This record gives sequence, C-alpha cells and structure tokens, in this order.
Amino acid sequence: MSDRPRPYRVSALHAFHLANDAIMGEIAEWRIARRYGEEGSVTVAATACAMVDISPIPTLEILGPNLDSWIASSLGLRDPIAVGETRQVADGAIARLRADRAWKRGPHAVIAEPDDPDVDGPPPKGLRVADCSHGLTGIGLLGPGAPEVLSMRAMSPSSVGWFPDGTVIQTGVAGVPAVILEFTIARRPVYHVLVARHHGLYVWEQFVPAVRRLGGAIAGWDTWCASVTPPPSQPAQTRTGDI
Repeated sequence: MSDRPRPYRVSALHAFHLANDAIMGEIAEWRIARRYGEEGSVTVAATACAMVDISPIPTLEILGPNLDSWIASSLGLRDPIAVGETRQVADGAIARLRADRAWKRGPHAVIAEPDDPDVDGPPPKGLRVADCSHGLTGIGLLGPGAPEVLSMRAMSPSSVGWFPDGTVIQTGVAGVPAVILEFTIARRPVYHVLVARHHGLYVWEQFVPAVRRLGGAIAGWDTWCASVTPPPSQPAQTRTGDI
C-alpha cells in the first residue's frame, strides 16, 4: 500500500482559500473551503451577500439536435426548456444556452454507462456529451445584495436589472466571458457565475471588494448548502448545488 496521501481535486481558488485561513474539508473528490470562520455567514447570505467557491458542482455539456429528447428522457421534464432558461431539477439544474446546447449542473452530471440505473441515461443518437467541470471555476453569489455585486462587475450592468428568475445568460464579468445562471431560493437571488478555470482567481478577486463594500462576506461550502437547501416544507425539486 502506498504511503502517499490521497490525491484531491482543487479549484483555481485553492491558493486564495489557504492564504485567507479558510477551514478546508473534503467534498466528494474535492478539497474545498468549508468555512471561513464567520459564524454569521448564513445570516449575511440572507441579509447582504455571500460569495462561495462552488467549483465542485459538476457540469455536463450536451450538444446536438435531439436535446429535447434527452431532457425529457433523462430529467423527466414534460415541458421543453426554452433557450435562455434555467430550470431546477431534483439533483441540480439544466440551462439551455442554445437550441442545440445545454449545461447540466448537479451531483449526477456524469456520463452514464448504458446499464447503470443510478445516473443520467445515455444520450440519444446524435448528441455529444462532455464533462466540462475540470475547465470551469464556479463562483456562487447569494443574498439580496448579489444583483448589485454582479452589476458592479458585469460587462453589461443593465442586463442584470432584467435578469428574471430561472434564466441563463452568456455575458462578460470583469472583462472575462462568463455564463451566469440565476435562481430564486427562499425569496433570495442565487447566481452561479461560471468562467474558464484559468480566469477563476482573477474574477474572484474582482468580486471580493464589491462583496465587502456591501457588507457581504466570503463564505464556505457549508454556508452555500445551508442557504440553497430548502426547508422540509418545500418540494425536493427546488434543491440545487448540494452534493
């Protein structure tokens, strides 16, 4: 047996977490910031804005003309998802970027073997499925101050003002191409800001002063899960981001 420590995946923000005394932990195969020591970070997420490294949430890209068939068969959604729409599902979210392109975010976003009943089914003929998680940095913004934080750094700030619930846009953040998913959970806005991994630290550091200017805080994975997981009275399909 090897004496080497178990290898973990780390996000592009790993060095930032270590330099800022984050309390680290393991999530699946990831080494991630669990907490930043702010006991009131969940409260900050409810009253101002919290920013969290959500890079461990897996992302599948699905490309092809039979996208509606895959969405219906794999996710059990009866109504088609329009271009520009993001919809929460039991294990994450699906975002329609183009007629022939979608991103699936969530713990079961994996490429299935044909006989494996526990994961998404194999794609219909003509579809290409790829795991693009490795190439992305995910930045989560949540709380009533999140739209203002985003508008400070978005390439087209006016677009954030009409960013309705359940939408996805391809825009620029701090001069960097980004895909942004928006949800409302417990009456609070929640954003997934997704950028190329090599731009992740730069974009994160651009957000830091904007978050702090509004009285927000950098938080860990535990705050994200506590904030986006609905209370027991809400249906399970509103759950997103928790893996």
